[in-house]
Amino acid sequence: MAIGDNSPVLNPWPIRVEPDGPAALTRIAALADQCVQCGLCLPHCPTYRVAQREGQSPRGRIQFAKALAAGMAPTPGLLAQLDDCIACGSCERVCPANVGYGELLDLTRDLPAVRAAEPQARAVLRQLARRPRLLRLLLRLARGLGHVGLSRAAGILDARAQRAVALAQAIPAAALTAAPESAPASAADVVVLAGCIGAASEGDTLAALAAQLRGLGHRPLLLTDGSCCGALARHAGDAAGAQAIEAATRARLAPLRALPWLSLASGCQAAFAERIAAPLGARVVDALAFIAEQHEGILQLAPGAPRRVAWMAPCTQRALGDVLTTQALLSRIDGLDWIALPEQPTCCGAGGAYFLDHPRIADALAGERVAQIIASRVDAVVSANIGCRLHLRAALVAAGHPLPVLHPLALLAPREQGTADVI
Repeated sequence: MAIGDNSPVLNPWPIRVEPDGPAALTRIAALADQCVQCGLCLPHCPTYRVAQREGQSPRGRIQFAKALAAGMAPTPGLLAQLDDCIACGSCERVCPANVGYGELLDLTRDLPAVRAAEPQARAVLRQLARRPRLLRLLLRLARGLGHVGLSRAAGILDARAQRAVALAQAIPAAALTAAPESAPASAADVVVLAGCIGAASEGDTLAALAAQLRGLGHRPLLLTDGSCCGALARHAGDAAGAQAIEAATRARLAPLRALPWLSLASGCQAAFAERIAAPLGARVVDALAFIAEQHEGILQLAPGAPRRVAWMAPCTQRALGDVLTTQALLSRIDGLDWIALPEQPTCCGAGGAYFLDHPRIADALAGERVAQIIASRVDAVVSANIGCRLHLRAALVAAGHPLPVLHPLALLAPREQGTADVI
């Protein structure tokens, strides 16, 4: 696929305009009827891997969605099984009947009976994610609790907030710094989509990318104002909220449609391409692919960077079909010794904000990854998705192995302007 191609294949779950009322129920039923109940998706479903229960598999959830569309009143237990889905897309990639599971899931979660069951705290978190300055301040405060010996103060918080505090305490201080200086829109030749969570907690990665781009002669505009792709709202079933977020982001980015937009997070890339860029005629490019294309020959390892790393491909990056780009880039870094973690489990359990709401499944999946990482005897882990890095970093700290979990860009030494690549 050409870099910057915005064809629908970028999105593993083709997103359509959601119909209202009876049309939604008809569409859910039609999608559910595509499933032939073969069960080939089961080994690839991370929640089924942990629970080993039919109701927590794609096949079970499809039957539940079909029953809802037929008028069945949902029970709390069945709603919990639907909510347990990580929405990783692994099932859809292996489905021989090409069931549109992602679309079915989004439509089902948007049904009034399902929406009513969403915890208020989750909706608050989605609002907070779009305010990166406030979120960064809160993360700094939470991180500070541990450093001044006040971690027990988190005990007055609910379970979700306690997990958020533990996550914050595992974030390096450099990640919670403000983004580096940005070129003004009038002078920029490339846009960096920091994303909502990334704008608050990826200051170090944004600085590494900005240094790379400037070394290549570019003038990057870093979009760190909370402009969002709407994915968190959409996968929570809030279609109307997602559409409002997408419209606001399109309006913000419309004057920049002629520039390439670089995405740091694989979890944001597909939604930005499909929902924001395509209607404007703009193009979204994976930041790693953009840097790799413009560098020739051997890449240099950044001073002080770890030399032996484990690479984990996020399920969103697998869905984009873009794992080879990262593998090729890692192989070109002089002095880097890297290994790829096994494909199973297909998901580490991060799933956007999933790991805050579903600790049992999320921690079980992360635990498998942590065991693989420890056994590999590496100095660090790299992954292209912010949610995966946050979740794995906290899991490693909890396991007593606080290894760095970095974006692959953090391994690259920036090229000084005017110098040539090593051929």
